[in-house]
Amino acid sequence: MAPYLASIDWYNQFRGFSINEAVGVFYSIIYNIIDIFVPKIIIRKSKYPLWYSKSLKELIFKKKIAHKLYKSSGLVSDYNQFSNLRTKCKFFSKKDYQNYLNKIQLNLKTKPDQFWKFVNSKRKTNFLPNNMYWNTDQFNTPNDIVNAFANYFSSVYEDYNYLNLNFEPQNQSKVLLSPLHSCSIDLIEVFESLNSLSSISSPGPDLLPNIFLRNCKFVISSPLLYLFNLSLSTGIFPDTWKTSFIRPIPKSTSDLSNISNYRPITLFSLIPKVFESLVANKIIYDLNNIIMDDQHGFRRNKNTITNLINFQLFVSEALSHGLNFLSWIISFIEDRLQIVAYKENLSIPIRVTLGVPQGSHLAPILFLINDIQFQYCNKLLFADDLKLFHTVNNQNEADLLQLDLNTLYECKCQIMTFSRDRLFSKFVYYLNGVTLNRNMGPIKDLGIFFGSKLKFDCHINNVVARSNQILGFIRRNCNDFHDILAIKSIYCCLVRSICEYGSIIWSPYTSIHKYKIESIQQKFLCFVSFQCSIPREPHSSYTPLLMMLSIKTLEQRRLRLDMYFAYKLFSGSFDCPTFLSYFSLHVPIRNTRSLNTFYLKTKVPDNSIMIETTTFHCHYCVKSFSEEHFLKKHLKIHKQLGNTNKKITCQSCGKMVRSKFQLKRQVSRKACNCGVISIN
Repeated sequence: MAPYLASIDWYNQFRGFSINEAVGVFYSIIYNIIDIFVPKIIIRKSKYPLWYSKSLKELIFKKKIAHKLYKSSGLVSDYNQFSNLRTKCKFFSKKDYQNYLNKIQLNLKTKPDQFWKFVNSKRKTNFLPNNMYWNTDQFNTPNDIVNAFANYFSSVYEDYNYLNLNFEPQNQSKVLLSPLHSCSIDLIEVFESLNSLSSISSPGPDLLPNIFLRNCKFVISSPLLYLFNLSLSTGIFPDTWKTSFIRPIPKSTSDLSNISNYRPITLFSLIPKVFESLVANKIIYDLNNIIMDDQHGFRRNKNTITNLINFQLFVSEALSHGLNFLSWIISFIEDRLQIVAYKENLSIPIRVTLGVPQGSHLAPILFLINDIQFQYCNKLLFADDLKLFHTVNNQNEADLLQLDLNTLYECKCQIMTFSRDRLFSKFVYYLNGVTLNRNMGPIKDLGIFFGSKLKFDCHINNVVARSNQILGFIRRNCNDFHDILAIKSIYCCLVRSICEYGSIIWSPYTSIHKYKIESIQQKFLCFVSFQCSIPREPHSSYTPLLMMLSIKTLEQRRLRLDMYFAYKLFSGSFDCPTFLSYFSLHVPIRNTRSLNTFYLKTKVPDNSIMIETTTFHCHYCVKSFSEEHFLKKHLKIHKQLGNTNKKITCQSCGKMVRSKFQLKRQVSRKACNCGVISIN
């Protein structure tokens, strides 16, 4: 296939065509070559589980035949034959299942995808119910279900023509470092992007698999380079690459038959994803210079933790006291189509009239809000999540907050007041004439629950509850696991990650909260000791188990994460200047050379003050120590090694000394000229 592709003159094939026509020519050639060189086979999905062996499948087939024979004859002999086959099927089913578990546990390091595929199959279902509903409508067939999903997902694209979108952007103090219309792509960049494609990437609407693009990267890099640069130069994104598949993913497991409990996950074709990643890498550094510092979403060196730290610092302190490229971007967003895909069923195409394509490389950059300014209040953003905060002690300051709220349009908004007083003034705020709801309890912000007094008791209780829920899942589904590494991997990925997310924000300082968090890991260690038959005395310390599994306590890991965050902050890997301004760094000057070039030993005057020092000597090896407790530690080492009774004898003169040091000193004094020793 590759030599045939290499023989094609792509320049002549694309000559005189527009970008949409050139893309059509490219796909027609690729599909024709695939039809010629790729053999077609029918892949039948097995109805048996993965761990069923060939012999077990044959036994199941014989059991079905024996069952039919017994039903037709009713003889006792036929029933006995069927019963024996049924017993064998149960036995070999358990045996094959255990062999499969042992195999994926042993191959965890070499083939982790098989192990996590099994674990994820226990956590979630990959199929839709046969009967689903939306509002009052019922859907029973696969086609009706996918079309219902299409109607539900398209319902968010409302008509926003009544909005006044003709606004003027506010003055920006930042400017672009280089014009965006100079964006172009090189051949080596296309080749490296194709070479870095993941082996688990699924094909999109064009049905080209990743194995084809990776194996043919040497011959298709040139035509793709021509198409990419033609698209950028003409300012048109090809219509074929605007179509995407949608996979419905459940938001929660409460009611899987309700269509409104699902969210869409977009699946693009691999070639436009490569194109978008190349463009995103080209413009991200230029756009990063004009994006406001308060925006922490989808930006390098910024994340949810830097956003929450800035907000926590403010609250705690208050409580204490180009043209062608632009046309290409517009063409990239406009006239996109989405199709809900489930197994072999496809819905009617949905025309996307609003927003950016979810799941693409350029979507996070285009999604960032960068034109919102407030006169009186502070703000923090993470993508489209906005926090507007201000210190309010009287009605005048509440009015300033209300003035900034008036600049916002209708949105989901809540009011949260942080105060350490039991009674405080609750001012009323409005948004477009509607009274905003006040949250009196803890509020969840970027995965962290904040209490009204800036305490995190509620978040710690939530972490403990979620972790115990996952631990229950591990206990129920890992009873047949006996490999320590496999069980440890599940715990670290599913449980410990919950206990450590954002710990720099909510790290507990009271003993009761530390014990609550630490009890999660202790429950896991208790399960491991029982599951892997590790002897442990009841009510004894978990330290030996921690050492055996090479696991630190959660308190030690939180301290380590704090130190790692400080290192990232001081080294510039985290962009958080507000938090960095709270640190006063003093770097002492250290001379690399001695101030005294020559050392001259001088005689101490008689009238000078003499400081007496006590030196402690070891009688076994004649070492000296400045303090007594150092000598005691040294003597314990001698006792452990059993060196207390050993003496060194000179074979020439017969003199006994306690250490080789004394023997060398004896030789240096010419008391003995041999130096040949024996140890008694």
